Amino acid sequence: MRIGLIASHAWPLPSPARTGDSQIILDLSRSLAELGHEVTLFAPDGTIAPEGVRLARMPMCSKGQAEPSTYQCEQACLDEYAVELAMLDVVHDCSVNKSVAEWCMKRMPTISTLWGGHAPKHMLRNLVAQSHAQRARLAMGLDDYMQEGGPGADCRVVWNGIDTEAYKPTGNPKQDFFLMFGRWHPVRGIVQAIELAKATGINLLIAGEDPERDHPYQADYARQMCELARGCDNIAIEFLPDDPDHHTRKVELYSDARGLLFMPQFEEPFGLPQIEAMACGTPVIGVDRGSVREITAGTGSICPRQNDLVLAVCAWMQPQSPAGQLAELELCRKVAVDVFDCKVMAANYVKLYEEVASGGGWG
Repeated sequence: MRIGLIASHAWPLPSPARTGDSQIILDLSRSLAELGHEVTLFAPDGTIAPEGVRLARMPMCSKGQAEPSTYQCEQACLDEYAVELAMLDVVHDCSVNKSVAEWCMKRMPTISTLWGGHAPKHMLRNLVAQSHAQRARLAMGLDDYMQEGGPGADCRVVWNGIDTEAYKPTGNPKQDFFLMFGRWHPVRGIVQAIELAKATGINLLIAGEDPERDHPYQADYARQMCELARGCDNIAIEFLPDDPDHHTRKVELYSDARGLLFMPQFEEPFGLPQIEAMACGTPVIGVDRGSVREITAGTGSICPRQNDLVLAVCAWMQPQSPAGQLAELELCRKVAVDVFDCKVMAANYVKLYEEVASGGGWG
């Protein structure tokens, strides 16, 4: 099939802001090409397209700023590539506002993946959610913060995928710490993780971007978290190195950790750190918000309430035999490879491409 993938206007891929959706789109485009499809990736200038994927450079990119606007960037892409888009077998819009999908939907097979939030009111057909939990909220007209989001939308579900060869156990023995990983933002539950560490005495390592390389508001929040953890000998904060060592260190931390604390303060639509940790053989200990229970698939401990995490974490602190550690690692790794590898994601999307290309659809 001739497939067009529409990326976000905000950053070239991979995103210097390290947004999860940017890597998902790159992995998806590469996996589709490896399956034998002819893939064109419509993305901002500076994007490094995978081997076998053709890059069509978007005329405008906001680089994380408010201007040029989402609409302006997406409309410029449409103006530049309307003729080329009309010649494809299917268009898969992974952008923010779905302006390209709105135009394509009237002319050709088109699907759209929602990266959080709610369905645009003008786009209520052939939508794909990242999880069943997100789909349920969309059907009720709610967004990922449980706020009114417009009319309900019928969605299909395709779980996100990662390159499980890039995320795999290092072979080093587990160390005595729990990992909190993610962007510096209140919705990630960093405050709650620090409070949990203070209450239980667990060794907690919080890893994130160097504030000097981050957005100002996230850098300010990182400094606040450093201050909150000050004086706690069992809490450490590590700023990850820049490329090319960023990914290597990230995998080391996932592999070495006893468990990943995942404590979203909103209805998490997916949560990539969960499957990245699982691919490295590390279970998730988290709170049951959004898709968390759905994605972890029984590999860790998911608590219905945040207060219950104290007991759950204390249980995971107990000594474990080498055989038990190996079984735990193998189970986490198996679920990640079998369910959340990017090749599985690509194959699931191909089924939807074929459905809409044959005249089907939903919503």
